[in-house]
This record gives sequence, structure tokens and C-alpha cells, in this order.
Amino acid sequence: MNGPLLRLISKQYRFELVAVLAVFVVLSLAAIGLTIELSGLRMEACLDPAAAPAHCADSQRVWENLQTPVTYVRYGATVLTIFITVFAAAPLVAKDIERGTVILPWTLGLSRRRWLLERVLVVLGTATLAAVALGWLLDLMTAASMAGQPLGFDEYLVRGPLIAARVLLVGAIGIAVGAMLGRSLPALLVALVASVAVCGAITLGADRLTKASPVVLDGPGLYVDFRERAPDGSLLTMEEAIAQIPYDDPSFRATFTDVVLGVPAADAPFIIGRDSAFFVVAGLITLGLGVVIVDRRRPA
Repeated sequence: MNGPLLRLISKQYRFELVAVLAVFVVLSLAAIGLTIELSGLRMEACLDPAAAPAHCADSQRVWENLQTPVTYVRYGATVLTIFITVFAAAPLVAKDIERGTVILPWTLGLSRRRWLLERVLVVLGTATLAAVALGWLLDLMTAASMAGQPLGFDEYLVRGPLIAARVLLVGAIGIAVGAMLGRSLPALLVALVASVAVCGAITLGADRLTKASPVVLDGPGLYVDFRERAPDGSLLTMEEAIAQIPYDDPSFRATFTDVVLGVPAADAPFIIGRDSAFFVVAGLITLGLGVVIVDRRRPA
């Protein structure tokens, strides 16, 4: 893609690009501000109450007050990035079809795939790169809010890589729906509903996969269930344990030990990367569907 063409496409979709960048910049600045403020509290020095410095009492109060805006920024970023990406992507093809401006380039021998790829690279590429940067900043903010504790599975559904991967997917959905409907407003509405449905389905499916094979936790991790450990080492449900010894029998507690089943915190990076890959693969498949629709669609 040459420079003049890049500038022409950027000018054509200037409103969408400005809206995308404005949202990502505001969220990034909020994350940076909260990260700086949280890091300045030096809460990691307060983890041991016996050796806590004098500033810890005041820092604790400020740290607790900052948890609310941290939550707002974290979940606000998840919702707003999806909405603004669909807002920019849905009209990417639909607007040109609606205005009839695709007739000339599509009938003069210009490859439709190249025509689409140029717009995808400018608009969706910008949104995805901005989401990568925002996701990294949000992870720094989340780490600062943990007061020196490892992240593990804390807020793992809204961690940086997942936000960037979801942006790619919902952008691809917007493009495919816009190419199929050929009208901007209906495409925007349908793409929003489809994005929420697809992202929700992938999230639920990935969550079930994550929790499919829990192990006994001996440290931090993602909770799945609890069991009663019998003297022979077998794990029983509460109902199975009560069937052997009534719960109100004093020997129940002497016989069985409560254990927690879950996913170890050490597995969190792999799980987050795997779930992000699900969104990326789904996004690439959807983008391919959009290419097929553009290839086969009539100009008007």
C-alpha cells in the first residue's frame, strides 16, 4: 500500500479513525494515571503487618478508594472497545455499497480483495494495534492494583491480550455483516448483537474448557469446586461423604478433609493466551467470510 492511497483511505474514514483513537487514548490515559497513583502508594511494602512502614495506614485507605475507578476503567475498556470497533468496522464496506461508490472500483478490474484489504489494514489495523497498547497498559494497572501480589487468574477475563483479540474479532464481524447487509445502520445494530453473542459464546466455551479438569489446589488459583478427601485419598462430594458418615457425627471432621478443586495460578498465562487465540482464529475466519461476501456481492 503506497503513501497517497493510505492518506486517501485515512481521509475517507477519518471520522471512524478519530472516534476509535479518541476512545483508546482516553482509556489509556486513565490506565496510566491510575497505575502511577497505585504504584506511588508502595503497597508491596505493607504486605507484612509486623514490618509495615508508617505510611501503610494512609496508603491502605487510598488504595481501597482507587479500586472502584480501576474496576470502572477495566470493564469500561472491555465494553467501549467492542462498541467503538464495531462502530468503525460495520460501515467500512456497507457505507460504500449504500452510497454506490463501490461500482466504479469493483467494475474496473480492481481486485475486490485488495480494495477490502486496504480498508481493513487502515481501520481495523489501527483499532487492533491501539487495543494491544491499551491491553498492555491495563495489565500494568491491574498489576499495580494487586499490591505486589501475583496476578494469577484475578480479572483474567478482561486482561490485555483478550481485549486486543476481542477487538480483532468484533471488527471482523462488523466488516462481514456490513458487506452482507450493505446498509450502515442495520449493519451496526446487527454487528453489535452478533459481537456480544459470539464473544459470549467463546468466553463461556473457553471457561468450560478451563474448568473441565480441575486439580486439588495447594495455593492460589481459579476456584472450580470443593470436595471431601477420604482417608484413602479419594475425593468425594459432600453428599457422598454424608452417605458414609452423617455430617453432625463428631467423627465426620476427623475423617474427611476439605479440599478445593481448581486451576493453579501458574496456568493463568497459558489459559489467557489460549483464550486469546480462540478469539483471533474466530476473527480471521470471520474476516475470510467477509472477503468471500465482498467477492461475490453485486455492487448495488
